[in-house]
Amino acid sequence: DVEREVILMNLTPSQKRNLHLKAATALQKRREGFPRFAEALAYHWETSLQQHEALSAWLEAGRYARSQFNRDETYRVYGKGLDLIMKAPTLFPESAVYELINEFGNYAYDRDDIVTCESIYRSCLEIGEINQNRKLIGTAYNGLSRDAFYLNQFEEARTCVERASWFLEGTNLRVEQIKTLYVQGTIQYSIDDFMTSKRSM
Repeated sequence: DVEREVILMNLTPSQKRNLHLKAATALQKRREGFPRFAEALAYHWETSLQQHEALSAWLEAGRYARSQFNRDETYRVYGKGLDLIMKAPTLFPESAVYELINEFGNYAYDRDDIVTCESIYRSCLEIGEINQNRKLIGTAYNGLSRDAFYLNQFEEARTCVERASWFLEGTNLRVEQIKTLYVQGTIQYSIDDFMTSKRSM
């Protein structure tokens, strides 16, 4: 360990990045199809500044942690992916951001963790606003409306779902558009507006 630390101290940042890149390449070549190595792969990709590959690996690590029913690990590795995006929100494609937000947000919501949910969707809103991306902004408001409804904050839920509907209108993000209609219908049903609820749902 001491020798290793001495060697690392004498390496330049570019040399360290190159070693991490070699480690990531070797892991991908020799451990492809073994999702338990996804976190190590993500770490090496991220440290070698291969950000797109790193995000894909963090997503894979999150899915693996979910398959092992490990809540803490799932939160941690999905959180790493979200942190990576937040460092450079304009760097990543919409599809990759949506994938992480959707998986992480649904996982937290299914565990009744509204605090984490709100944090995830607030981050999504920030990313969407920075990129001027209607789909991500609409997705964020859908998540926030669902959180507000869970807390019986019906007016806040209604405001968020109206914003979601506006931003998602004209996009091809059908899944989120359906979520918007579902939340609208659920809110209306909860306040005894049954006819409007039926039309929405």
